[in-house]
Amino acid sequence: MSKLRIYLCALLLVGLFGVDFEAMAQYRKIHKKSIIRRVEKYSCPVVKQFKARQGIGLKVGDPIGVTYKLYFLKRFAFELVVGQTTSGLYTNFIRDNFNLDPDNSEFTYIGHKINISPSVQGRMLVHNPLPAGITGEVGIDWYFGIGFNLKTLKVDFTFEEGNNPADFQIGSLEETYTLTGPEGVLGFEYILPNSPLSAFAEAGVFIDLKNENSKPRFQGGLGVRYNF
Repeated sequence: MSKLRIYLCALLLVGLFGVDFEAMAQYRKIHKKSIIRRVEKYSCPVVKQFKARQGIGLKVGDPIGVTYKLYFLKRFAFELVVGQTTSGLYTNFIRDNFNLDPDNSEFTYIGHKINISPSVQGRMLVHNPLPAGITGEVGIDWYFGIGFNLKTLKVDFTFEEGNNPADFQIGSLEETYTLTGPEGVLGFEYILPNSPLSAFAEAGVFIDLKNENSKPRFQGGLGVRYNF
């Protein structure tokens, strides 16, 4: 074989292997990127920034009480609120349920006093990121969920008894009302910068299944929570 043929064959082989090596390198680069690239699952700011799994704080609204929140699976939470029903919001409900003797007009409502009004509120929540472009802030979640409420109102009624004003007598009666049913909630939670504290505000609708004449009731509140 002449030297010219050997030289041409060598150039051809080098060219072929050169293209091969370049294609392989490009493939490895693309394949490597596809492996390294990962879609980070969203986690609520409390879990992501402080690696907190739970929090405890105070809530004002309906109800007023202590709130405990347990975070799990990065974006879910369970909350338990134990406290007291905001009795002033139930004045109309109590007055309308004064039903000492519906067939007897001798009893006239005068007023009432709520002695105790314990409340327990439990719900499951789903956290979602609020885009920073909306508020210019980071570390804000919006969340929604469903739950169950149990409220008890222990009431002292004062009433007038009698048809003739000259014979009126003042009477008193103690009644206990239980309100229980599901709740839907929507809220926002904000992580204070460089702090384990978070602030929240929320609103919801509570449906009382215990009392037939009860209407859907709006409720909500705001508060702060220490996360750890």
